[in-house]
Amino acid sequence: MEEEDKKDDDVLKKIQNDDFIKGFLNSGTAKSVLSTSLSITEQVKKLGEAIDQLNRELQKQVLEKHTDLLQQASHATKLEVVLNTMNMHVQSLFANAERLKTQISVPYNELEKHTVVLGRLHLASHILRQVNRLQQLSKRLSCTVDPVQKATILQELENLASDPELEDIDAVTTELRNIRAQQQKIVQMANGSLHQGINHENVTQTTTALQIFINLGMIKSTIDSFVEHSLYECREGWKSAFEVSSASSKTKGGSAVQLSFSQGFRSKTWTELEKVFSEDIYQTCKHVKFLQNTLNNVHVQNVQISFAKKFWIDFGKFLEDDIGKTSPAVQQMLEEDYPKLLRCYNTLIKKLKYDYFVYDSKVLKKLESSYLSTSLAKMLDPTQSMFSNEGVIPTHDQIDSLIRILTSELSIALVEENLSEQVAKNVAKCIKMFAVKVEQQVESGPEAAQVIGGAPNMGQQKNVNLANSLHYLQLQIQRMLSNMKESLNDPSMKIINDSLKALADLTAAIIQPLIAACRNRQKELIFQKSPL
Repeated sequence: MEEEDKKDDDVLKKIQNDDFIKGFLNSGTAKSVLSTSLSITEQVKKLGEAIDQLNRELQKQVLEKHTDLLQQASHATKLEVVLNTMNMHVQSLFANAERLKTQISVPYNELEKHTVVLGRLHLASHILRQVNRLQQLSKRLSCTVDPVQKATILQELENLASDPELEDIDAVTTELRNIRAQQQKIVQMANGSLHQGINHENVTQTTTALQIFINLGMIKSTIDSFVEHSLYECREGWKSAFEVSSASSKTKGGSAVQLSFSQGFRSKTWTELEKVFSEDIYQTCKHVKFLQNTLNNVHVQNVQISFAKKFWIDFGKFLEDDIGKTSPAVQQMLEEDYPKLLRCYNTLIKKLKYDYFVYDSKVLKKLESSYLSTSLAKMLDPTQSMFSNEGVIPTHDQIDSLIRILTSELSIALVEENLSEQVAKNVAKCIKMFAVKVEQQVESGPEAAQVIGGAPNMGQQKNVNLANSLHYLQLQIQRMLSNMKESLNDPSMKIINDSLKALADLTAAIIQPLIAACRNRQKELIFQKSPL
């Protein structure tokens, strides 16, 4: 076997080593390898020899491997038979699948057609039922007199009419026009009844109107509209107070700015504001309170409507915003006369006596801050002027004048407890400033404590006068508090009384060195006169 393989290799090497023959081993190069050194006859001869050699070798290989070749041919025949069989099975499978598809798709298409028909029948049945129900309700509506029942029927009709399947149906369109007209009449009647019931505080009439809106499904929009209208009335009443005052002032001649600062303008404005708060705004808030209480007694399914609290919050916001938008003259007037506005606001709350309507310090906070600053300046300026000249002791008249200012500021602030406490703190600051100014003038040298001769020196006399001023101020403030004990609240009293301790302590601190010196001098005199 090895020898045969060697012979095969020899034939292959011989062909590959032949310069002329090996050129024909690569396809497409036969023309380019024709030898120019050999004649055509020789080249043909060499090619013929090579072909003969290859034929002999092929015959030899076929003879040697005849059994293997037959076996391979047999396998190829079997494979072809198997492939033909598989092809037949695949074709049969395709045919069966096509038959199965036909068996499924045909019933499915039929079922789909029946389903579409059934759906259309259901839709037609639904439309007929809805139209029939709509016509029945429409007939019942025309026979019903009670507006509450009418509202219930109208709401059901509205729900039926909202069905998109009923669009473009002539019978429904005709009925809807009648329904809309009936609904409009009911709404107009209910609105009139509601406003009349609220104005007269008629619970029965108001409850009936509310029940109509509840049945119509319009209760939230109705309440929102009422709240918005109530706020508008409050805002218009507030603005009208300034417009009436301005118009009244302008008829007297002069510029609007100058008249805004006049006493007549202030008096007229506050008269109008008090009227607006006590009448217009009070009535509006009273109506809101009445409607909220009435609505609380009416059952509204799955809805809890608490609009009174929202109304009060919005009322406070509009009041705060409008104060900031007023002219500088009006704003200055409101700041200076802030307690009057606060009294109007508090009086309104007390008259209403409603849990939702409570005092909100944020509403008038800006005016309060400005007023307290002005009030503090009124107290501190005269206190500062008492000590403007060095060495001058405050007189009783000056102190009495200061007491009158303090009394006036505290009396004005009695309109509200928090304001009273804030003004009381300003009074405490005034007292503290008085004490600081006195302390700065106290003589503290050695001469202040010396007792020589029968008369006090200038420093001692000055300290005594300062102590007397402190004591007099303390007595006057205590008298003021005694007179106001029935009106001034306890926290304000405590704030001022605590500040008076500083006056007493400073008075004692001024007098104590002189008293101690007098005692020492008395002891010296006693010892000098006593016998040994």
